[in-house]
Amino acid sequence: MKIAADKIVDGKPEFMGDIFLKYDAAKQTLTGDLQSPRYRGVWEFTIKGNTIEGSLAILPDKKIGRRIRVTRKDAAQKESTMTNHATGTFEVKMTPQDDKSDDKTMGRMTVAKQWQGDLEGTSKGQMLSGGDVSTGSAGYVAIEKFSGTLKGRKGSFILQHSGTMTKGVGQLTVTVVPDSGTDELAGISGKLSIKIENGKHFYDFEYSLK
Repeated sequence: MKIAADKIVDGKPEFMGDIFLKYDAAKQTLTGDLQSPRYRGVWEFTIKGNTIEGSLAILPDKKIGRRIRVTRKDAAQKESTMTNHATGTFEVKMTPQDDKSDDKTMGRMTVAKQWQGDLEGTSKGQMLSGGDVSTGSAGYVAIEKFSGTLKGRKGSFILQHSGTMTKGVGQLTVTVVPDSGTDELAGISGKLSIKIENGKHFYDFEYSLK
């Protein structure tokens, strides 16, 4: 098998070279040597159903130089994954943590939420912030773990936040951490948007469950 390897530069593919591999039907593996002016190495991939996963070991010390995992989804699989919406409100309590620092532009706090609506439960997490809020510009990142039910399905999952505010104009991305779902929410993926009106927090959760 020949794999043509590209990298993306400025949004366009740039050819890096060909990887030639031999298939072992008994072991379900693909292996091949890599030789370039910079280094020598060995590619080895394992095939499991629609997934190919493997790594490049750089010789002579066999240090891992690349890891690759690719999953193919056929038309039937794509149709079986439906996008759903969950809406409701939540209450949030943020508690500043004392890092004993004189730098007022950096902050850390714990986050506790109570969710109502299609999401019923609680979440806990931590947030790191940076910037001067008085100027209307700042940024934050956060991780929180939700536990409860989603439209009656019990489980938990982790949300990852990345937010910035530029002169009072905010931009926020909240996504489900891959493979973080448990119990009846295992395999969940999605993104969550937040709207604040009259001091009340509303959410719209667009998600998929395999």
